[in-house]
Amino acid sequence: MARQAIDLTGQKIGYWTVLQRGQTRRGGTGHTRIFWRCRCDCGTEKEVPSQVLRHHYGSKSCGCKTAEMIGDANTTHGHTRKSTGMFPKSPTYSSWLSMWERCTYPDNPSYKHYGGRGITVCEEWREFENFLADMGDRPAHRTLDRRDNNGNYERSNCRWSTPKEQANNRRKRK
Repeated sequence: MARQAIDLTGQKIGYWTVLQRGQTRRGGTGHTRIFWRCRCDCGTEKEVPSQVLRHHYGSKSCGCKTAEMIGDANTTHGHTRKSTGMFPKSPTYSSWLSMWERCTYPDNPSYKHYGGRGITVCEEWREFENFLADMGDRPAHRTLDRRDNNGNYERSNCRWSTPKEQANNRRKRK
């Protein structure tokens, strides 16, 4: 005696809303599979197997939410992603990271001009979020500049400068 299929019409499962019963298909193993016509929250319609819907594994959306959820899980503060360098960094984050590396990593090619001369990053700016709160987003065509080239990286000594302002603010070379 065949089992009666459970009616899923109208149910909300994950991001799917079940609209109506779809086709019944026989799989390669001979088992009969019932499909349901579903609409994702984004508007995409697709037939989804009953077993996938009922047991909450596999398809929870048409795929639109997967990318969103991966992004949410990997996003730290909206300026970069947790991961390798595969994802682009914002200009603001790139400026902060360059500042940090110049002052703290002896292997950085610019270290001798920054950390090697005793230039440091203030305690608060060791966290990107604090740097962002103090400096805001980097404006277009501007870079991080220290007013006093012998001073440290801290709020009172830093600004976003144009290339011309940067050029006029260089220390004298021997």
